[in-house]
Parts: sequence; structure tokens; C-alpha cells
Amino acid sequence: MRWIGFSNDFEPNDVEILILSYELDYAEMKKTYLDKGLIAQGEPAKHILDRTAAVQLPYLLSGPKKKKKPLSVAERREWFNELFEKLKHTKIKHVLIANPDYYKTFTGSAKAALEVGSLTPPHEDHFEHLKHLRVGFIPNHKMAFYDPVKTEASITTAMKSVAEDRQGKYKDPGTGIIKKCYYPQTLDEIRNALTYILVNKSRLTCDIEGFSLHIDDAGIASIAFAWNKHEGIAFQVDWAPNFPNQDVRRLLLNFFIRFYETHKKGKERRLIFHNASYDLSVLIHQLSKDTTTHDYEEIFDALACEDMIHDTKIISYLATNSTSGNKLSLKDQAVEFAGNYAVEEIKDITKIPVQELLEYNLVDALSTWYVYEKNMPIMIADDQMSVYKEIFRPSLIDIIDMQLTGLPVHMPSVHGSEAELMKLKAQAEATIQGNQVVQDYRHHLRQMEISKWNARLKKKRVTLSDASAEFNPGSDSQLAGLLFDPAFFGFPVLGKTDSGAPSTKGAILKNLKNHTNDVPTLELLDALIEYKDVSILLSTFIPAFKNARKGPDGWHYLHGSFNLGGTVSGRLSSSDPNLQNIPSGSRLAKYIKRCVKAPPGYLFMGLDFDSLEDKISALTTKDPNKLKVYTDGYDGHCLRAYSYFGDNMPDIDPTSVSSINSIAVKYPQERQDSKAPTFALTYGGTHHALVTQCGIDKAQALDIEQKYHQLYKHSDDWVDLKIQGARDNGYITVAFGLRVRTPLLGQTLNTKRHTPYQALSEARTAGNALGQSWGLLNNRAATAFMKKVRSTYFRAEIRICCQIHDAQYYLVKANPYIVEWFNRTLSEEVKWQNHPDISHPDVHLSGEASIFYPTWAEEHSIPNSASAMDIKRIGQEIAEEYPNG
Repeated sequence: MRWIGFSNDFEPNDVEILILSYELDYAEMKKTYLDKGLIAQGEPAKHILDRTAAVQLPYLLSGPKKKKKPLSVAERREWFNELFEKLKHTKIKHVLIANPDYYKTFTGSAKAALEVGSLTPPHEDHFEHLKHLRVGFIPNHKMAFYDPVKTEASITTAMKSVAEDRQGKYKDPGTGIIKKCYYPQTLDEIRNALTYILVNKSRLTCDIEGFSLHIDDAGIASIAFAWNKHEGIAFQVDWAPNFPNQDVRRLLLNFFIRFYETHKKGKERRLIFHNASYDLSVLIHQLSKDTTTHDYEEIFDALACEDMIHDTKIISYLATNSTSGNKLSLKDQAVEFAGNYAVEEIKDITKIPVQELLEYNLVDALSTWYVYEKNMPIMIADDQMSVYKEIFRPSLIDIIDMQLTGLPVHMPSVHGSEAELMKLKAQAEATIQGNQVVQDYRHHLRQMEISKWNARLKKKRVTLSDASAEFNPGSDSQLAGLLFDPAFFGFPVLGKTDSGAPSTKGAILKNLKNHTNDVPTLELLDALIEYKDVSILLSTFIPAFKNARKGPDGWHYLHGSFNLGGTVSGRLSSSDPNLQNIPSGSRLAKYIKRCVKAPPGYLFMGLDFDSLEDKISALTTKDPNKLKVYTDGYDGHCLRAYSYFGDNMPDIDPTSVSSINSIAVKYPQERQDSKAPTFALTYGGTHHALVTQCGIDKAQALDIEQKYHQLYKHSDDWVDLKIQGARDNGYITVAFGLRVRTPLLGQTLNTKRHTPYQALSEARTAGNALGQSWGLLNNRAATAFMKKVRSTYFRAEIRICCQIHDAQYYLVKANPYIVEWFNRTLSEEVKWQNHPDISHPDVHLSGEASIFYPTWAEEHSIPNSASAMDIKRIGQEIAEEYPNG
């Protein structure tokens, strides 16, 4: 057992506080855990130092990277018993564990991070004899270097609990946070409670408990309102089958309508949610299903009123957005206030007694107040209020609208695509299994199989004919053995998983094609890529489409979930399924896109920004070699091809636009060869990436890397200046003023020799965010457009479906005059360049709308200037081309 004390007068038998950690670093642990932690709570320094010790947790080294991993659960339990048997004569009362796996084993906790600040006895089933100990979880002290603000805040919370417990003042986090509560049960009690808060409270947090994450199945099991972080009400709506839920729904709907109406009349109201996109989508969908007194648009306006709503999840994102990541769930954000109050059965709330559910629901509403009061001041102090009000909060309304509309799904096409994808998968597998090297590898697997059998058998011996092992192309370990074992293909390892194993993801397989010229091997790699890509479509998008719900119009709709704050750059993300991963330009894209088709009477339409990332890079950096693609008419790929391979093009005049652009015809291979290196270098890659990913020899890779940075020196200097600002300030400012915090850069020296790998990675992430964050222009354009839609009689005729990267998609009434208005109005919004960072007299943003007919897989562009008559003609031509559409 290795341990350290923290004072010269350290006596093992006097130890009262024990810290358990993989790493024992006296100076760092003293500074992080004691000086800034326990001692900062007011107890005399020498008293703490004399009575604190640290013991090293045992670990195993795993993989090529020698990553530390814990012992097995049984071995951990045995180690804890042995440790405290050795320490039985000490005065230890508090044990602080800086590893989640060991903490969970010792306490039986499910989630260590949600118990920061809690002190609990050891697991009674395994450590009953140690029940006198008080155990807490603390972050590893090394995390203070990588993310000092969040790590030190968590350590302070943990050490405050220890200090209070030593003084006899400790209470479990969350104890006593409900000061005043009311759980109305009858219809009259609920009516009176809602009337009371309508008259007397102008700012409320609101939280619902649903039966499902899907808006159709969620219902409204219960709802809670709070007017501060200690007082509120909660009541059931749909939880009990014999409860008058329809009457309660009507009371609730009328409450929201009146709350909104008084706000519009000048009495400022605020509704504060955490993850409002879920709560509001469910409330609007559920409350509008069976009402006859209010129409859908009225309910939407009342609940999704932009200037009345706050979302503490978005506020928390803007207050904490960092390259080191953040945890935005309500439980994570309020853990120091409410503790780990999660109910284990919350995934099935029908198993929870109603009173327990209501209290849980109310704690959510109280915690939302706490998070609001904690993070709103930070957001304001960090100058994030403008991006919140101008971009993120308005986008929330569109997200709710998108989630309520959904993607229109043509179910017969879903089943047709599934059948065709299954055929493609079978064909790919046949090619794979027919490869001679794969057959040799299968023989190898069977030899290994019988060797294992014979090693276990005492008498009977098995032979190769008894073996049944097959090569499974879906097995990462088998695929890695086939591709990287020198006895078989022996490819270079181009990337590794987190565990240190060779990566076999799709991008790696594609890059391996640059490392061979053998035709059968290339055919195998193509088949493996196809197998993997098809498998992903069959396991993600096809099941999601098959689960699309039938709407009131009889058509099926896929209601995904969109997330603001899911990326460092601020760009929208999505889940269930991740629509951002829908294939676009690949050969397989059609099998997914043909599943999306407008219902009768509507058109599925969209608009994609033209070359947004390239234009933004030119506009923000003001790089002359990027700008002249748009000002002088250069073909960007030809320009870069000449920069890399100009020595092979003696007939090209570098001063002539037409001569440079002629490379597309004269040297098409060089133009093509320039694309992959450019992509890698644009996103922070080096010549190493060109060697591994593109299969270019090192000398040429170094040459291309140098010429790329020579061509775009102005851009490099601009990014370097921004990164230097991050080193000075601890953050970088990207699109619309969004702040990306860079905790590592401010703590490292400004030279690569003295800059850790993680800091260089952080610089790449921050540098990439400078361009990628301008994807928020897609949000801004959609928001501006939809505000116009909602203010006209078109709002029932134009419905937003989704946003994917730099594109947005809608259902539009099949009327040439409505399509003309849609096309003209939306194309005008994507031209917006009023922000000084992207304004330019000659380089303009743009985008062209398209009709997707008969399905999303068939695109028909519409000129920005098209009149209603032009659109009618285009529609007739499309109808003639697809008479059975």
C-alpha cells in the first residue's frame, strides 16, 4: 500500500480524512483538495494537514496507451476490506474517492458525478462492518488542469460537506429545499391553485413528467410550477386512469392561455423551463389534441411565446460552453442544490407512488429556479445575452415547431428501401466471404477455436472439421485482425479506439484504399465499406422510419429531437434518430431519402446555403486567395491543385483565371487529388494525416502541407491571432458573439514544445469552431423566415420540418403562389450579411430552394427569381417526368 501524509507531523494513527486516488502527487493534491478545498472552509490548516492522508488505488494498465483501468468488482471489494483491516487502528471517519468505479463499488451508488457533496456509508451488503465511515466522491485532482472552473467547483462542494460534517452541521444535499409546497388533488383545488398563481406570480418555472420521450405517448403525467427555488405546487394530470384528466387538461390549457394574454397586455410574465423543447412540444401536442375552444395556432403562440420563455438548459450551455465539454442535464446542473434526487424507476413512472412522483416533479421545478439563478448571471457577465436573445431563444421556437411537424414518411417506400438495403448487405457479405484472404482468416479463426477446445478437454480431441467459426464483418475485433495482422492484409493502423485497439470505422476503411493498388483487396474494402454503411442505415434510420407515427391526416411523421447546445460550435444537433447523419451525397442516400415524401396536397421543399463554410472562411479571414474564388471567378480546386502540383503543369499561367480554371479539363486527376489533402489540412490536420489518410508518401505530404499553408498564410495568421487571444483570455469568440471557453490554452506555454497534446487539440477545436459556428446562420434564416410565416395566413400552409447542417426543409402547400412567396422570402433571408464579421461588397451568401418530388431523393431547383407562372411550369414538367409520383 502506497500512501502519503500532508504534514511533517503526520502520524498514521491520527488520520481522520483519507483520500483514495490513482495518482499520488503531494503538491497538486495539497493545493487542490486541501488549500482550495478543506482548508478554505475555515478549519485551521495545520489541523487538516496533520489529519489527512492519501492512499493509491490499485489499477491495471490496458492497451498500447497503458490506460489505467480498475480491478474487477470482486477484486475492488477485497482490496477495500484489506485496506481498512490495515487501517482499523486509525481515526478515519471520512473517505474521499477520486475514481467513479471505486466509489460506486464501495457505496453501491449508480452515478458518482451526481453525488458530489453527498456523504454516504459504505455498501451495507458488502461493507457492513465499515458503516461508521462517511464516503464522498471527488473529481480527480488532475482534472483541475484540464477544466479548472468546473473541477474546483465540484471539489469545493465535496469539501464543504466534509467540513460541515466535522462540525456536526452536515445535511444531505437537497435536504429541506422544499420550504412551502402544495399538492392539490381535486378539480376545485387545482382550479384554485392555478388561479392563485395566475393572479399573484409573474415568474414561474415549469416542469412536466411524461410517460415517454415521444410526444404522442408522453401524455402529461404530472406538472409542477415554482415561483422561487423553495416554493411551488405540483399536481397529477394523466397519471391515474380514474382521475378527471380531461377536466384538468382544460384547466391547464386555460391557465396557459390567460398567462400569455396578460403578458401580451403588458404585465410581464416569464415561464422558465429546463429543456423547453421537450416540455413545450409535449404540452402543445397534448393540450391541442382534444380541445374545441382553442385552435392549434393559438395554443402554439401561447406556449411558445419567444419573449415569455426562458430555457435554463440553453442558459447553462451559454454560461459553460467549453472545449472540455459540459453536462447540461438538470440533475448535473443542480447537483449541489438538490443532490442526487433521481428516482431509479423514473423511466417507468407508473411504478412510482403518485405522491413521490409529485415531489420529484416539484424538485425539478425548484432546481430549475436554482440553475436559472446560478447561470443567468454568468451568461450576462460573459456577454452572452445577445446571442441568447437573437439566435438561441428564437431557434427554440423553430425546434418546437419542427418536432411537432416532423418529417413526412411514406411507409411503403420504407419497406421497399429496407428490402433493397438487405439485398445490398447480402451482396456485400458474399463479396467479403468470397475473398481468398478472408477465407484464410476464417481458417485461422477455426484453428484458434479448436485450440481452445483441446486446451480444455482432458481426453477427447477435436479436429478442424468440428470447428464452426465464421468471419463476421460486423465484429470490430475480427475485422481488425483481418486488416492489420501482418499474417493477413497487414495494413498500417490509421487510428485507434479509446481502448487502444485498431479502429475499423468507415472513414478508416476508406483511407485504407489509399494504401493498396491490388484489385481484389480494393474490391474487398469497397464491400466492407458498403456492408458497414448499409448496416448503419438498417439499424438506425429504417427502424426510426418504421416507428413513425400516423398523423391526423393519415400520413406518417417522424418526430425527432433537436438540441441547442449539443456542439461546441453552437450548431444544431439531433437524436432519435440523428438526422444530421442522414447520408446526403453518397450512393446509399437515395434509400433513406426516398422514404421521405410529402402528404397529398403538399410539397416537400428545402433550401441549402451555397458553399457556406467556404464563403464564411473567406469572409471572416479576409484571405485574398480565398476571396478571389468569389471575386475573380477562380475554381478553388484548380487553384489548390496548381499550388500543390504546379511543377507538373508548365502550360498553366498562374496569373490567368481562365488558365487556372482550365486545369479541370487539362489535369483532372491532379484537381481530384487535391481534394482529400485540402479537407484534412483545413480541419487542423498535418502531413501525418496526409500520409495515413491519403496514402501520400511523407516527402510529398510535407511538400503539400507547406504549399497549403503558404497559399493560405493570411488565414493561418488570422486563426493564430484568435488562438493567442484564447491563451490570453481563456476563451475564443465565434459567430454572433458565442463564447467557447478554452481552459487549457490559458495554462500552457505558447510553444509546441511546451504545449501538451490536449492543448493542441483544444486549439484545433477552437479554430474549427471559428468557421463551423457560422452554421448558426441557418438558424437565423429559418427564424426570420418563420416569424414572417407565423404573421401571415401562410402559417397553416408552410410548416418547418427540420434543419440539417446548412439546410432547412419544409412542407409547403402545393400552390404556385404560395411556393413563389416561400421561394422569394426564404432565399432573401439566406442572403443576410448584416454582421460586421461577414459583410463584404462583392462576396455574397446565397441559396437556392428546391422541390423534392416525388420523394426527397429527387431534387428540382427553383431560381430565386421564379414567378408563380415559372413555378407552375416547373411543376408541370416535374409531373410529366414522374407521372406516377
